[in-house]
Amino acid sequence: MNNIINREKIGEGIYFSHITDHRYKINRISINFFTTLSDKASVNALIPRLLSGSNSDYPDRKLLNEKKASLYSAKVGFNISSMGDSQQLEIFAVSIDNKYAFEQENVTDEVTEILLDCVFSPVMEEGAFTKDPLSEEKKALAETIEAELNDKRVYSRKRLYEALCKGEPASLNPQGKSDAAREITPKGAAEAYFSLIKSAPIEIFAIGCNDFNSIGEKLKRAFSNIERGDIEKCISVPSPISRKVMEKEEKMPVSQSKMVLGYKTKNRNYPAITLMTMIFGGMTSSKLFSNVREKMSLCYYCWASFARDKCVMIVDCGVDGENIKKAKNAISVQLKSVADGDFTDTDIETAKLTIANTVNSFNDSPGSMTNWYISRIYRGDIKSPEESLSEYDGVTKEDIMAAAKDMVLDTVYVLAGES
Repeated sequence: MNNIINREKIGEGIYFSHITDHRYKINRISINFFTTLSDKASVNALIPRLLSGSNSDYPDRKLLNEKKASLYSAKVGFNISSMGDSQQLEIFAVSIDNKYAFEQENVTDEVTEILLDCVFSPVMEEGAFTKDPLSEEKKALAETIEAELNDKRVYSRKRLYEALCKGEPASLNPQGKSDAAREITPKGAAEAYFSLIKSAPIEIFAIGCNDFNSIGEKLKRAFSNIERGDIEKCISVPSPISRKVMEKEEKMPVSQSKMVLGYKTKNRNYPAITLMTMIFGGMTSSKLFSNVREKMSLCYYCWASFARDKCVMIVDCGVDGENIKKAKNAISVQLKSVADGDFTDTDIETAKLTIANTVNSFNDSPGSMTNWYISRIYRGDIKSPEESLSEYDGVTKEDIMAAAKDMVLDTVYVLAGES
């Protein structure tokens, strides 16, 4: 597979990357803005929603949808997410490659033009977004934020992060707050838009079967014409370890309680930590799954994951209220067993194979490939999925034990049923 990334600077704080892979039948162009998570998260999250729904040539969603349908059901969409202490705002377009069009029409180029018009020619009046699409998107954003409460597992993890990273940007929801979303004004949205265009780091990706020569030129011309100011520095800082464990409990009318544990570490041997997390609770043969869930029957689910950008490990589980204390103690015992070396070479190899399967799956689509390289660029460590697997070659059993020993329980969040 050819997933060699070609990356070049095309403006102040603006980079264009492209990968040609003939296994794909489509092309995906994405424009990613980065900004530090702050109290502006809501208005920033609104911008990709507004931009992806219309432009000056197609001033409402209906007209734009009709145009996309005529281009072999091309798609223009958005994603809002966080990466450590940063908010990532993505606007993207997906289309079939020209060679698969019935008349070999220049589909990819035309869809790219539409995407650029959405970004640089939004529907505005007198320097402000118009009220009709703004009201609709404000409502949709607020409802998206409020809907997170319905997924108690997602909600519990977010509440854990609020406490675990209190005072840090990572504690904030990348979608913002629903009340703040409802209060956004047309002028306020415009100010946020112009601020992103002027000073946000921008990563542009083109991935698919196209050679992206003409696409690249279009993108370079479009982004060379914008005025840029002081470019924001978007980085993530590892979360500091607290002196004592914080325990937070919230009650709701739920039949299944949720418990989420947040661990922090000063260890920076990331491959060893990743392998340790897999052996501890990241796969079906892990200690948490095999012992806490299966043998002890203390949890409905019990998994561990590692967030490298903040150097935190999260364990989340679904548990009956009467088993919360037992489950918490059992989880601690399993982590200690890893620290004590109670695992085999077979466990290490299984963890490596599981990681390899996950990493190789990033090759499956242009979207997942974009996500892979975005995260590597953010960390300043650009490697292909295949290249990254060599990071695990030199990890020893002692490294994995040390990674477990260095994990310090920092925060426990429990969402319990009302008695």
